[in-house]
Amino acid sequence: MTQSTRPEDGPAARSNSLERLERSRARVEADRAAEDRAFRPSVNLEALVLRVIGGWENLVGEVNFTRFHAAGRSRSTRRRETTEGNA
Repeated sequence: MTQSTRPEDGPAARSNSLERLERSRARVEADRAAEDRAFRPSVNLEALVLRVIGGWENLVGEVNFTRFHAAGRSRSTRRRETTEGNA
């Protein structure tokens, strides 16, 4: 194999790639630890109920956000903005 003479293939690029890989690995491990904590049942009932309600509210918020952005702006909103801009 021959070594490339391009500067982007040098040791600095390799170390930068390794740093990004390590940051990604740390992020994945943090997510896994958070998932483990989230699915571990709580000792008292109140904390468990609050966790379930919080998870449900988070899900509802994500669904509403996705539906809002998937639908786009309505025609009446665009028409109103156009007429207000001309006034």
